[in-house]
Amino acid sequence: MAEAAFSALGNRISSGLVIGYPDQIASWSAPPRCSALPADHPLPTQRNIIAANRVRDFVADRSNPDPILALISGGGSSMLTSPAPGISLDDIRTLSNALMRAGATIEELNAVRKHIDTIKGGRLGLAANGLRVDVALLSDVIGDRIDTIASGPFAPDQTTFSDALTILQRTGLLGLVPSVTAHLEHGHRTGIGETPKPGCPELASISHTILAGNTSAATAADHALRGLHLNTAVRTEWTGESDELAKELVASLVGPNSAAVIAGEPTVSNVAPDARGGPVQQAVLAAAILLEKLAGDWLVCGVATDGFDGPTDAAGAAMDQTSLYTARALDLDPQQCLHEHRSYPLFKAIKTHIQTGPTGTNINDVLFAIRW
Repeated sequence: MAEAAFSALGNRISSGLVIGYPDQIASWSAPPRCSALPADHPLPTQRNIIAANRVRDFVADRSNPDPILALISGGGSSMLTSPAPGISLDDIRTLSNALMRAGATIEELNAVRKHIDTIKGGRLGLAANGLRVDVALLSDVIGDRIDTIASGPFAPDQTTFSDALTILQRTGLLGLVPSVTAHLEHGHRTGIGETPKPGCPELASISHTILAGNTSAATAADHALRGLHLNTAVRTEWTGESDELAKELVASLVGPNSAAVIAGEPTVSNVAPDARGGPVQQAVLAAAILLEKLAGDWLVCGVATDGFDGPTDAAGAAMDQTSLYTARALDLDPQQCLHEHRSYPLFKAIKTHIQTGPTGTNINDVLFAIRW
């Protein structure tokens, strides 16, 4: 996104700041007048705090009155982390990881993040202090809610301290991190530190434009599959448990020479701390077990478009009949691995992971199945 902006605007850009994955930043030749900083994903590190502070200073710099073009992709919630007073980086890492393992949706996860952070939920927009800001977004959020994408750093926030407490209570995590609970409860009681809401005059000079989202991934997959002369069914903006996605994916195959695409946000709940996998890999494995019961050849594949499925180094995985036979030959029980949320070691053993490395963007997940 930064390269495209510099290519299009050239010398009209007076200064720039780019935050990205460490490997990408290390190998990237930043354009003149542009600084680049590394940050980590999906769990923040000290680098992310440094990046967030630099971004805040960049936006708040009154010595440069030029309008700001902010380019944001899904994943920004982790990349820009600035813990609220009394909350540590380890507190945020612990809670974020627990929420993901509890099956929290991105809306729920980011509602909590916005209320334990000093840059999310429109607060970065407040730092602009009335300066014109044009925000261009690549969305990893179902429904493309601008207050949820990257936790809406420039957007008025529709969620509250009360919402964050409700989410932690629903997921059984209310007392997991005492500092977080105390902070949220204090904010709920007093209203102090609440995020700016719709209609906030300090954010009136900020505009948002969605460039692409999850539907873009589904459309691309559909186009590729139709190019193989397959009868394709497409479902977009899907949310829910990975196992349920697998059932719907397989049910959408109408017969030989058919394909099905589902794009959206699968989740996995009740994952043990030592389990290894991700929602896409879980869905692929669940679909393969169902597809094995059908006649004919088949293939199922899924990817997280940012290159990382859950807390793993794989974007996703692919599986066919041979893959299942190989797993069993290695004394791996696909059904047991599915039940125990151990899809990652299974795919690693049979060598059918899809590993892209960081793609530099995030428009959520896309899965497809083919039947011949």
